[in-house]
Amino acid sequence: MSLKLRGTAVTVVVLLLISCAAPNGKHKTNQIPTHLHTDHPLVGKVWSVNHKKFVSKLELITHILSSDYVLLGETHDNLLHHQNQAWVISEIAKKHSKATVAFEMINESQGKMLHANRITDTDALLHSLNKVKTNWNYEQYYRPVFDSVLTAGYDIFPANVDRDSIVSIVIKGEQSLPDNIKSLLEKNTPTESEFSMIQQEIVASHCDMLDLETASGMVLGQRVRDAVMSLALVNNKKENIAILVAGSQHTRKDRGVPVYIRQNDQSAKILSLALLEVEAEVEDVKAYNEQWGVKDLPFDYIWFTPAMERPDPCEQMREYMKHHKK
Repeated sequence: MSLKLRGTAVTVVVLLLISCAAPNGKHKTNQIPTHLHTDHPLVGKVWSVNHKKFVSKLELITHILSSDYVLLGETHDNLLHHQNQAWVISEIAKKHSKATVAFEMINESQGKMLHANRITDTDALLHSLNKVKTNWNYEQYYRPVFDSVLTAGYDIFPANVDRDSIVSIVIKGEQSLPDNIKSLLEKNTPTESEFSMIQQEIVASHCDMLDLETASGMVLGQRVRDAVMSLALVNNKKENIAILVAGSQHTRKDRGVPVYIRQNDQSAKILSLALLEVEAEVEDVKAYNEQWGVKDLPFDYIWFTPAMERPDPCEQMREYMKHHKK
């Protein structure tokens, strides 16, 4: 699959790939977020997809502790998701003195800075991360997770591609990829129907304002980032557990990071936990399958949480596209 994008399409893809890493990053604020549907009957419950039943958090942690790789999927701007991730990491730390944590929110350049300086407290970590311009609002959303990781004494690793690298990939296509990434992608090339489905998902998630050619570039970018995240886990795994903090689309088992992990670690025990926002009046777990276009949710466990109150994303997208055209 080659990428042939020119002019406006290239620019749009580049800008969207960068901005979509943290959809609310430009709206940095210290305002306390408003949570919706806090009294929803699914809130706080953990669903085992494989066993099709609710389980206790103790059972969840027991399964996590027997895994090699633990993928914690999130919605980036939901603070409750990060608090729950912090809880999971703290529970792991009670049993495992050694683990590594890779973050989608930390790129290669930031990773080099972190490992050049021994960072042991969250304030120093935030200061170091903010030296590189990104759209991530670390202070507002990720402090709880960073606190839990540093308190546990776990090593932090980058799991994302630098902005310039993404731009190069989008413009030049797969031929610009390093051999190890290209090899992973070639071993996991989607079929035409799979590729079309991902394309359509991306178009729909951008309020039907992208053409298919533009969405193709974003498909490639997503696949590259999945491969990069998998290598961040496999290459830095210690004796016990390798943990990933990332958006839930990356942690899905049918085509996300787990697929690429297995290319390098076929016997790996991988557990994917997705923090999923409830929808008003949708109380049947099976009804949430439709959001992901699958028969069964593509994770091992789902932890249901309240939703966040947000501006209309399509209105934001319209404003973005209008500004871009200008």
